[in-house]
Order: sequence, then C-alpha cells, then structure tokens
Amino acid sequence: MSQDVSPCERLAASRERLRQAMQQPPRTGVGTGSNPEGLLGGLLGHLQTGPGLGLVVDVLQAWWQKQPMRMALLLGSETSKMLLQPVAQRHPYTLVLAAAALGGLTVVLRPWRWISTPALLAGLMPQILSEVMKHLGPKPPASGTAPK
Repeated sequence: MSQDVSPCERLAASRERLRQAMQQPPRTGVGTGSNPEGLLGGLLGHLQTGPGLGLVVDVLQAWWQKQPMRMALLLGSETSKMLLQPVAQRHPYTLVLAAAALGGLTVVLRPWRWISTPALLAGLMPQILSEVMKHLGPKPPASGTAPK
C-alpha cells in the first residue's frame, strides 16, 4: 500500500478483508442436491486408486446402497444439521459443552460392548461374502467377439 492512504482507509480495507474471509464460502454441488454422499466421493475415489482397495471399496459401496438404514441416516443427518446449525450460530459454547457431555457419557457407558461380536459377524459375513463373489465372478465376454 502507498503511504498516502489514511489510517481510517487502511482500517476500513482491513475490516472488509476480514469480513470477506469470515463469510461462508458458497456451497458447491458437492454434498447437495441429488448426491448427499458427495462429501465422501473424493476420499472414496482416492482409496480406489490404492492397490487392492478398489474391490473393497466397491463391495462396501454396493453393500451400503442396499442397506435399509441408509435413507434414515441420510434424513437424520440432514435434519440434525438443519436443527443444530441455528443453535451453533447463536450458542456455540453451549453446543460444545453438550457435545463434550455426550462424548463423556459414551465413554462411560461403552455402548459398543453391548453388541455381541459373534452375532454381528454371523449376520454380516454372508452378505459380505456374497458381494465379494459377485465382484470376483466371471466377466461376460465383450460383445462382437466370438469365443474360440
């Protein structure tokens, strides 16, 4: 900046830059509209490039698309975001304290120990194995080529 700018003008310019930096960036198409799972798209795409992980990611995506709880979780996440965003803007410290209390309660109660591991594996293993077998199965021949 040149020296002929008054301190008031520099202060106004600084405030404007701060205001622009603090404003929320415009939302892009990622995670909105018809693809609410778009936020994970980049991570999944990066994982698929790893050696051997492409099959695992494909199997998990196919399994997740068929889950009955998928739509309920998507709806619940959008609803909670809609309800908690105004609270977070008005009372951010209260929300942080509530999250800390919920985290502490989770650690004390340890709900992950309530699930029987053999029962969980007995229910999931047939589904996982069937998805793996679908992806590892024989590929149909390309059209236009005759088998020898």
